[in-house]
Amino acid sequence: MRIVVCDSGNIWNYKHPALKHFRDIVLVVCLTGRKATDEFECFVTNGKPDGLGMDKYGMASWRYQALKNMSNSLMDCFRYGEDIVFLTDNAPESLYPYHVVSKQGEGNRLHLVTLAPLSIEGKGRIEGHRNLLQDLSGLTSLLYLDGDTLLSELSSGASLSGFFALAEERLGELLPRVLNSVVDMQETRCYFDFASNSYIPLEEGYDAIDLFNSNKKINVATLNVERGVIMGEICPEEIYPSDYDWVKSEVASLIPRIDGKEICNKLRQQRITIAKANGIELKSPKCPSIGACAGTCAKCDAEAAYLLDNLEKIHAEKRIIPKFEI
Repeated sequence: MRIVVCDSGNIWNYKHPALKHFRDIVLVVCLTGRKATDEFECFVTNGKPDGLGMDKYGMASWRYQALKNMSNSLMDCFRYGEDIVFLTDNAPESLYPYHVVSKQGEGNRLHLVTLAPLSIEGKGRIEGHRNLLQDLSGLTSLLYLDGDTLLSELSSGASLSGFFALAEERLGELLPRVLNSVVDMQETRCYFDFASNSYIPLEEGYDAIDLFNSNKKINVATLNVERGVIMGEICPEEIYPSDYDWVKSEVASLIPRIDGKEICNKLRQQRITIAKANGIELKSPKCPSIGACAGTCAKCDAEAAYLLDNLEKIHAEKRIIPKFEI
């Protein structure tokens, strides 16, 4: 196993105290062209700013291009078939090693830990970070912590330094759990669920997750193809793509996405609005998970199925279905 960090990460860098316990497996990728530390093994790029030295975010950055040009040498730092854990944060450049290795590390199992940028950060940083995470198909596991949700745990008026201190502490506490899970992880794709504080295999389905942190697992409904409930929305049965089993399989195979929580919150609010408009009692507790998700889960589909059942009890002319923008 190898742990990869950058010299320029805001939280995950060679100075993070949690890394000293795993000194023998840490690789520091030095994007600035010089060795950052003697404590860990370093991989140093040889790129220099071009033009006026303006450093764009994302793949347009000279730092990214310098690392990309040395991708073959970077891959020599890893054994074939090795688990590689990329510890990244809200700094787009912290994702550069992951993005470069993911393009040619087919023989390795890749694991990504990252923190979403805060909404108050510059548009370029946010877009750069998001663009580097467009393709997650090569990952074996993903831990995606939402920065704004973490910030909400602090009192109003808290400083950014307080936020970074909290993020460093929280991610540092999770690191041993992440590494132990990677060792035990089978040949399957997983994402870290913050409700259960554990990695969840995707193919087991989202009904395996106890979204309410109770000791007794909740018996939630699975995706109901016959009723036409899909992605937490009310979907007319006649347009559900149910003719082919492979289509059903693809729909039911929920893949985490970076904007999953935004989708989840929007669909939940739409279901609440429909229920209120039609006088239907709907209990819809907010999902406590703050990691990447597919935008829906078995709990969402169960709510949609319940809402659909109750709407059908109302005469069609009296039903109120507000129009929503997707």
